[in-house]
Amino acid sequence: MNCNEAGNLLSAYLDGDLGRSETKDLQAHLGECLGCAKELEGLGQAKSLLQGEPSFAMPPNLRRSLIQEARQRLAFRPSGILPRFISRPALAVARTRKLAIAFSFAGVVLVFGLWLYKDRSGQEAVPLDLFLAEHTRSVSRVTLARRTVAAASPYYSLQAVINP
Repeated sequence: MNCNEAGNLLSAYLDGDLGRSETKDLQAHLGECLGCAKELEGLGQAKSLLQGEPSFAMPPNLRRSLIQEARQRLAFRPSGILPRFISRPALAVARTRKLAIAFSFAGVVLVFGLWLYKDRSGQEAVPLDLFLAEHTRSVSRVTLARRTVAAASPYYSLQAVINP
């Protein structure tokens, strides 16, 4: 046993509240440690001094005023949501459960919405690069097709010049 453990057990030892094994361990430590033995002696002196002092009775008007003050504080109900919950414990439990369920549902909806938003924000519905590349290819095919037809037949080239 070290001095910290012994110091925590000294007052219980004086009151006789320790078990046999703790008492034996503490007595062995007190036989070896002079500092803890002096601390026990000081606690014993303080206890004997306090036991010798007369006890004072509480004045009767103090008791009445304390009871009256307690009743006034219990009767006082501040406005707001939380004091209403506190003033009616049975209703508070029911309301608290309803609020807990409502907030849980709102939390699930919020998390699901954020998950959907994150899932879509990471990738575009139609990737812009692919869309522009495909558009460029289709425009170039049409242009190439017109040039090929114009080069193959003088009729089409003349018609392209007349009807642009």
